[in-house]
Amino acid sequence: RVRVKDIAICAKTGTAENPHGADHSICIAFAPKENPQIALAVCVENAGWGGRAAAAIAGLLVEKHLKRRISRPWMQDYVLKGDFFH
Repeated sequence: RVRVKDIAICAKTGTAENPHGADHSICIAFAPKENPQIALAVCVENAGWGGRAAAAIAGLLVEKHLKRRISRPWMQDYVLKGDFFH
């Protein structure tokens, strides 16, 4: 979900265990791989594993920053809906 066509994104997803509910979703990323222009850390509380919510958000943020547009409206809709468990 972090992948964006024509942008080499370096990212690591993760999950932070939460003893009080659903786990937290984490993604640390920078792009482009050569000559980075953006670095970010995304943490989404109670959203499950890292590739589910945080990676999707990171990919959209990188794309919007570097390309000034979103080419995956379905991914934007997924993130805005916020239902990361389906």
